[in-house]
Order: sequence, then structure tokens, then C-alpha cells
Amino acid sequence: VWREQDDPGGLSAALSWSGWIELFHGSIAVARERHTEALELAEKIGDDWGIAMALLSLGIDAVEADEHERAFSYFERSLSLYRSINDYWGTTTTLQLLANLTYRTRDFSSARRLAQEVVTLEQAEGGRWLEVQSQSLLGEIARAEGDYDAAAASVEVSLEIASEIGHIASRAWTLRDAGYIALARGEPDEAAQHLMEGLAIFQDRSFPLGIVCCLGGLAGVLAHKGSHEQAAEILGAVSAALNSLHMSFAPADGQAVAGFTGQVQTALGTDRFDAARDRGAAQSLDAVVRDMQALFRQK
Repeated sequence: VWREQDDPGGLSAALSWSGWIELFHGSIAVARERHTEALELAEKIGDDWGIAMALLSLGIDAVEADEHERAFSYFERSLSLYRSINDYWGTTTTLQLLANLTYRTRDFSSARRLAQEVVTLEQAEGGRWLEVQSQSLLGEIARAEGDYDAAAASVEVSLEIASEIGHIASRAWTLRDAGYIALARGEPDEAAQHLMEGLAIFQDRSFPLGIVCCLGGLAGVLAHKGSHEQAAEILGAVSAALNSLHMSFAPADGQAVAGFTGQVQTALGTDRFDAARDRGAAQSLDAVVRDMQALFRQK
């Protein structure tokens, strides 16, 4: 319709949104084509909002393609434009995406600064949807740095906001954080409670990465309790699932799971560890989740 009406502004916006739909379905190349066309059209008519939206979209495409430097460039250009036109949604959204990306690339100082700016802006405007995500991210950053008191404080705020606004996904991620924090503090039973609650939400919503992150924490719970072979099986299932998803753990979870893995391998020895891990890798995630539900229900 926008092409027929020769409306480049409307067409640019439509291409940005349709590109997001393609990206949601895994078509990165198609999404990038549409977002590139959207950018060209917006630049042709000098539409700053359209340019910023297209740049934001291209940044998300680059993140999905693991092209981090390109993503940084797009997000920073988008953020500059959104600031210049005083677009609150665009500014806070792009800040949050930059915070997430800098955290994944282990620039914890920049990630904290960006996430804190989102919190400050949201609190000034009475926003909550992005504050809950930034508070959760601040907790993850603190976990990655080993500051579990700061992590627990952010998790408490995040859980409170998530409950207040009914943001179920943020609640699940924050429960994951709470589980890993409890485990680091030597409280495996509390950790299991949080991780199982988060796991149930992710399972209900068929979100495999969240499931994997909770299972990684539960492997740590079992290792703490001396159930090393079962922990190794879960670690095998987790590794296989991440490979099939072409994903990896974020820094805090990755550090924790690497620690559990070393602990379990030392306890079992290489041969027993490898055998147990291979058994786990042969299981489906659904089967592992059912095993965990049965195990921790008994406890």
C-alpha cells in the first residue's frame, strides 16, 4: 500500500516493522534487506525518526548475527538521533540494547553505566517496563563481578517491579539470578526453589535459553549436594542444547557453570565425567526438565 501511494515515510516505517517480524522468524538476511531499504528511504526524505528506527533495527539484526562491532555502531548512531529529537521510547530502548550488548562483551563498567541511565530515566518518567530489565541486568553484572550483596539488592527491586507490573518474563530471569546468588552464598535449597520456579515459567512459555540457564544452576545445586554424576548429566544436556541453539551463556551464568563443571570433573575424574556428560547430551531438554521436577518435588 505504501509503495502504491508513493509514501516513503510510511513505507520506511512499514519495512522496519516487517523486518522485525522476519527476524523473529529467524530470517536475518531478509530482515537486514528490509531494514536497509527502510534506512535509505528515511535518509532520502530526512526523516530523523525513521532513520533512528532503521538504525536500531539494523543493530538488532547485527546482534542476532553476532556482529557486535556493527551492532555497536548502529545503536550508537540511533541513540544519538533519538536523543536529538527527544524520543523517550527510542532513547531508553536503545540504551537498554547497548547495555545488554556491552554486558555480553564483558564491558561491565559501560554496561552498568548504561543500565543505570535507563533506571534513572524510567524513574523520572514513571516507567517500569525497562527499569525491571535494567535492574535485572545490574544484578547480573554484580554477579559477574562477584558482588553478591549488590546483586541481591538489584534482584529484590527487579522482582518487586516484575510482580507489580505483571512482567512474567522478567520475573523468570530474576528468579534465575536469585538462584545463582543463593548458590554462591552456600544456600542450595533456596537456590533450587528459585531456579525451579524460573524453570517452570520458561518451560510454560517454551523459551529454551531460559530453560538452559536454570538447568545450569540446578547442576550447581546437585554438585553442592554431592550428586556429581547427575550434575554431569545435566551439564551435558545444557552444553548440547546451547550448541543446537547456536547460543552461549551470558558472562555471569557462564562463569558459574564453568565453576560447577570444574568441581564435578574433579570429583568424578575425567572418564566418569565424560561418560555422564555424554549420557546427558543424549537426552532431550524436556526429559531433563521432567527429571528435575520429579527430583525436587520429592525434596
